[in-house]
Amino acid sequence: MSVGGAKPSGGKGTDSDTLTFCRNNGALGARSTHPRPEYLVVGMLRTLPLLVLLGAAPSAPQIDANEAAITSLVLQSFMNVTYGGDGIAEPQRRRSVLLHQTTIAPSGEQLRVRVFSPANEQPEELYRQLRKSGAVADLQRRSKRSVALATAPDGFTLGHVHRAVCGPEYDRRKWKNAIAVSRPGFAHANNLALLYVEYRGSGRAYLLERMNGAWKITAYVELWECG
Repeated sequence: MSVGGAKPSGGKGTDSDTLTFCRNNGALGARSTHPRPEYLVVGMLRTLPLLVLLGAAPSAPQIDANEAAITSLVLQSFMNVTYGGDGIAEPQRRRSVLLHQTTIAPSGEQLRVRVFSPANEQPEELYRQLRKSGAVADLQRRSKRSVALATAPDGFTLGHVHRAVCGPEYDRRKWKNAIAVSRPGFAHANNLALLYVEYRGSGRAYLLERMNGAWKITAYVELWECG
């Protein structure tokens, strides 16, 4: 048995990927070429990085309909409260808010209330009650597995956001703001929900309740501010 340089008909075999078997019994040698199994394995391993680069690796799962409804409602509320909705003279000139394309996992520190003001007192109390009901723990547990946002509400554009100490960073010449959201946490037979929202310089938690089959925002609490 020896490694030969013979190329199979119609192929481009090389010394490294074929093995030639020769048998001489005092007559003409019977010759055939077969791929060596170990070379097949090596070839597959060599192509794996290329498949990853081409996007063959599995992507984050898509957000489900219930979570998407909660996220969309919260983002619309954020837009209305922060920027006054669409009621401006020239809406076509408004810049979008850059929305991170996958959900994020906030830290335990980010989910603590560190903004103290009269306006935040009542929402903070409601937030404490949801924490006792397990909604915050459920949010953290679910957010460990990121999901991809399927669409962006009006005024938002999906993209990649870099998260820094003071929240998402963005090009102020192109975007109005940048925002990232967690997956919701649930409590009370999934009729109460909590969603963490992080934007430049701040973190906020939205409290929701399911009423007659539809989600409604009951309050939001300011969690932290930077600077």
